[in-house]
Amino acid sequence: MWVYFTWDAGLVHAVSPLTPCYYPIIIVSALWFGLTGAMVTAAGAAGAYLLLTFHFSGGDELALVEAIFRQIIYLFLVALTSGYAMQTRKGQ
Repeated sequence: MWVYFTWDAGLVHAVSPLTPCYYPIIIVSALWFGLTGAMVTAAGAAGAYLLLTFHFSGGDELALVEAIFRQIIYLFLVALTSGYAMQTRKGQ
């Protein structure tokens, strides 16, 4: 909801300045639930972010592709890294 209500509040007036708040949520889910939890949380955050992008861009496909390359890839990289680190740590 924070991301939704602050969408045009950033310096560029497009993406919310609170979009990076997805990363700590993914890391915490990796701490609690491992790789699976991190990936599920990243998928949920990616879905929510794409829905917001679709809503605020008026259905522009180029905006969705740009969102995937600028934000979504990093959500899954954080999920993979933190989830793998936690599984490795629990295995020791």
